[in-house]
Amino acid sequence: MTRPDQNDEPPETRPPGSGEPPSGGVPESRPQPPAAHEGEAERTDIAVAVLLAVAAVIVAIVGGRAALVGDSGSDTWQAAIRQDVKRSAGIVEDARFLYSEEVPQALQVEEAGIRGRELRRASRGESGTVRGILEAQSKAQKEVAEPIDNANDLAGNPRYDLAEDGVVRRLADARAKNPDLARLDPDSTEDRGSSLTLQSTWLIAATVIVAIAFLLGALAEGFESWRRRLLPVGFAFAGVGLVAAVVVEVVF
Repeated sequence: MTRPDQNDEPPETRPPGSGEPPSGGVPESRPQPPAAHEGEAERTDIAVAVLLAVAAVIVAIVGGRAALVGDSGSDTWQAAIRQDVKRSAGIVEDARFLYSEEVPQALQVEEAGIRGRELRRASRGESGTVRGILEAQSKAQKEVAEPIDNANDLAGNPRYDLAEDGVVRRLADARAKNPDLARLDPDSTEDRGSSLTLQSTWLIAATVIVAIAFLLGALAEGFESWRRRLLPVGFAFAGVGLVAAVVVEVVF
C-alpha cells in the first residue's frame, strides 16, 4: 500500500514575476506594442507612390507638349516649302511674261518707230511716186506699232526706258501688283520651323530627366533598404525636369 502523501503531489507553483509558465500550462498571451518602424515604412510607401505619380504626370504633360510642338515644327517646314515654290513660281511667271511678251512687243514698237522716222526723213528728199511710197510705208509702220503700244505697258512709257534699267523697274512693278506673293518669306518660315523642332527636342530631354525620377521611384518600391537614399534623389530629378521644361517654354 502507498501512503497518500507519496501519490498526491501538489501542483508545481512558480514564483511571482517569473517569465516561466507552469509546467503543463498554457502560456499567457499579452498584446505586443506596434513596432516603431511600421509608421515610418507607411510614410515611405506614401512617398514612393507620390514620386511615381508626380513623375508620371510630368512626363505625360511635357511629353504631350513636345509632341505637339514637334508636329507644329514639321508643319511649319512644309509651309516653308510651299511658300518657296509659290514665290518661285510667281517670280518665274512675272519674268516670263516680261521677257517673252512685253519686251519683244516693246522692241517691235521701238523698231517700227525708228523705221517710220527714217522713212519720213527719206521721203523729204524724194518726189512723186517714190515719195508717196515712202510716206505710205512710214504710215504703215505707225499703224502696226500703235495697237501694240496701247496694249503694252512697257512700250512708250518713259518710266520704262529700254535703253537703261526700265525693264528692271517694270519687273519690280509687276511684282508689286501681287503683294501677297511679294511678302512671302520662306526663309523666315523655315527658321520658325527649326526653332519649334529644337524646342521639341529640349522638351523631350526634360522628359528623360523626369523618367530618371520615375526609375528611382520604381527602385525605391522594390528595395526598401534603398528608399532613404533614392527618394530624395528621385524628387530632385523630378523637380529639375519640371524646371527645365518651364525654362524651355520661356526661352522659345
